[in-house]
Amino acid sequence: FFTMTSIKYETIYSNKLNIDVKPIPKDTIFGDFNLKITAKKEVLANKPNIATVKLTGCGDFINMKEFNLKIKNASVYSDKPKIKTFIKDNKLCGNLEQNFTIISDTNYTIPSVKLKEFNSKETKTISTPLIKVKVINTQKTTVSSNPNMKKSPTPKTPNNNYFYIITFLGGIFIGSVITFGILKLNRKKDIYSQIKGAKEKELFQILLAYKDNPEIKNILEKLEDNIYNNANHKIDKKEIIKIIKRLNSD
Repeated sequence: FFTMTSIKYETIYSNKLNIDVKPIPKDTIFGDFNLKITAKKEVLANKPNIATVKLTGCGDFINMKEFNLKIKNASVYSDKPKIKTFIKDNKLCGNLEQNFTIISDTNYTIPSVKLKEFNSKETKTISTPLIKVKVINTQKTTVSSNPNMKKSPTPKTPNNNYFYIITFLGGIFIGSVITFGILKLNRKKDIYSQIKGAKEKELFQILLAYKDNPEIKNILEKLEDNIYNNANHKIDKKEIIKIIKRLNSD
């Protein structure tokens, strides 16, 4: 019922290929890319301006490094680049997108973002143009004076009225100090209540006024990571309030 057949094994080989790997120029990335950046050219003081860098083309996305922005008189928070790749005509192609959050209370310039590439024929540097950003400071107001308006003459007061004048001015001064203290206290209470009820984006806006403090800066970075990168850093509002109270008491 059964037929026994002998099995013979053979080993086959492919031809050998010698590949000559040439080094690319130093501090370059292999590929042919297009680079651009977008951002608002006018923002309110201490409000975030999102600058987005986009890189498209074909080349070595695997060893692509993240971009950096250094801006004088501004705080810059960087996201991790998001890279998507695909194969086209036997080439690795794709796109990279990286966001920067820029915060400042004065005008600033977003510098040129540059990339040195090698496309197997030549080395060239691609770059983005400078972006000048105008910052509108809503907290500062300018009071214009009327050149035609005459100053009221200073009334002359008899010497025997000095005591009453000093007493009157002293009362105004004390009243002003008390009023200022009440307003300051109410403002602080208002900030604390805002922090307690704020969501992450609102909390980010509130804390920008204290961005120069290292502890608050660290919290801002965690908030930014939660907001823009879907991270899950724990934000302790009670600890934030303690820090703000300490800063306001200084």
